[in-house]
Amino acid sequence: MLVFTASWCGPCHLLQNFLADPAIRPIFDRHFVKVTVFHAEHVRRRDTPGADQMLDSLQDTDTSIPFIAMLGGNGKLIVDSVRPVYGRGRDIEYNIGFPYDPNSQVWFLEMLRRGAPSLTSSETQTIRKWLFQHKGN
Repeated sequence: MLVFTASWCGPCHLLQNFLADPAIRPIFDRHFVKVTVFHAEHVRRRDTPGADQMLDSLQDTDTSIPFIAMLGGNGKLIVDSVRPVYGRGRDIEYNIGFPYDPNSQVWFLEMLRRGAPSLTSSETQTIRKWLFQHKGN
């Protein structure tokens, strides 16, 4: 699980808080290896080396952050946080970033299902409940 983030990004901090929450972290630790990539920092030397190239290899144009990519053990992309929109296909404007709203939460849970098929229904319910209760706060 690659997470492209920046120190100045509010939604990125929300995502990091979510992933660090004691109710959520064990689920992600069990199913994912999380790698944080710093990208788009105001001072470029703070970016993770190769972040631009890594993002370009996953996404054909610039997108907002946080940007999440689920990779398989072979390093190939399984799914990312750009939510397909009926009639538009892959439109980078639909990067869910932090899953605030119901549509982005549905896509986030689908990403998790694809990235970790062994995720249990109980774990999925814990994640869904957390997102509903916090609604981006």
